[in-house]
Amino acid sequence: MNVNRLNVVSAGMVTSVGMDAPSSAAAIRAGLDNFQLSEFRDTTNEPIVVAPVKITSLETATEYRQGGYEHFSRMCTLAIEECAIKAGLTLPLPTDIAIFILGDDTRPKPITTIIHTLLHDDSLFHQSEQRHIQAFTHGESSCIYALAAANNYLTNDSYAILLAADSWLNTTDIESNLHLNRINTSESAGGFIPGEAAAACLLTRTIPHAHQLSVLGLACAEEQASLLSDQPVYGVGLAAAMKAAIQQAGISPEKIDLRVSDLSGEQYFFEEAAYAWARTLREPSPADFSHQTIAAHIGHTGCSFGPVLIAYLWQLMFINRLNAEYILMHLSSAQTSRGAAVFSPQCPVKEKI
Repeated sequence: MNVNRLNVVSAGMVTSVGMDAPSSAAAIRAGLDNFQLSEFRDTTNEPIVVAPVKITSLETATEYRQGGYEHFSRMCTLAIEECAIKAGLTLPLPTDIAIFILGDDTRPKPITTIIHTLLHDDSLFHQSEQRHIQAFTHGESSCIYALAAANNYLTNDSYAILLAADSWLNTTDIESNLHLNRINTSESAGGFIPGEAAAACLLTRTIPHAHQLSVLGLACAEEQASLLSDQPVYGVGLAAAMKAAIQQAGISPEKIDLRVSDLSGEQYFFEEAAYAWARTLREPSPADFSHQTIAAHIGHTGCSFGPVLIAYLWQLMFINRLNAEYILMHLSSAQTSRGAAVFSPQCPVKEKI
């Protein structure tokens, strides 16, 4: 995947700890969360802890439990509006802005169908059959495939929006993942906390902006020892994606200052990430190297994890709190696909207060 000056120039997000990127990032940096007991029950009839997005006046108990078109469309709308306003774009968005949507084809009732419906909202988008719309359904790692597709599609003086919304807070997902022991419960501490989120990231190659998060490397790989297979995990596929993305960025692994990932409590993915990084890193990391796992604050947000991480990084860069020259983001899905990306902030240097 060759990257040709792809930049993230604006971002918006909605999470369980904030209705926009500034509040979400501030809550994550402060170590806050919004975890709460839900109406969902585990196999011992104990309530399951979840990380819900609560939108005033739209939330009812039934709608929250089932998902609800209004709930998810409002989440997407807030993320799109924030992303557009920060970039100085006016709504409705012009027809030459391409849309890249993320989803997971192994999950029931994909929210991508809701997003497709939302694209017909005249207040958000000028309507045209010529608009380029593309969906990627590889789960969490869809983000990397979508970034690569956007890089290939974009021409001079054009924009694209990376858009995702996802939620585990529905009966079907909860029950199926309880059966697989993937959810954090009183009997299974090594699981994830179900969450939900939406994020929109504005991409361009040549249009200059004051705050740009440059994409230096993108890579995907396949992992044979996937979550649902009987094979032991060695992190071979994820390591291949990491190495390829770092090599494409033109740096060595020890130059990475910050890792961000979708790790969310499941032992399989922690082991995979540890093995993969051990296979990749051959020299000591910088003294201030860190690995941030924001799922500890917002729960597992499904296929929206990648755009949420990017929006989080962009917001930290915007407020001059991204203390890293090179950032590695890696994503793993329950499917076999693995992805990695290397970012570098390009913004005016401001004196910290």
